[in-house]
Amino acid sequence: NDKIKYLENELEKQKQKYLHLQNFTTSLVLAVKMNDTEQQQMLLTNLPLDTECNMDSPGNREQS
Repeated sequence: NDKIKYLENELEKQKQKYLHLQNFTTSLVLAVKMNDTEQQQMLLTNLPLDTECNMDSPGNREQS
């Protein structure tokens, strides 16, 4: 039962990370389309923390 609660909690965390990354990506794509370099720079200087950490994870290396 504790394992199920733990997994549900982890799933919720992953959903939140996904939504945050999705919003970031949408904003960045829109800034590129609008040629808004100021917005692009602001977004890129405030990258989601998990993005930087996950770049070196084994799952991402296999896809490259």
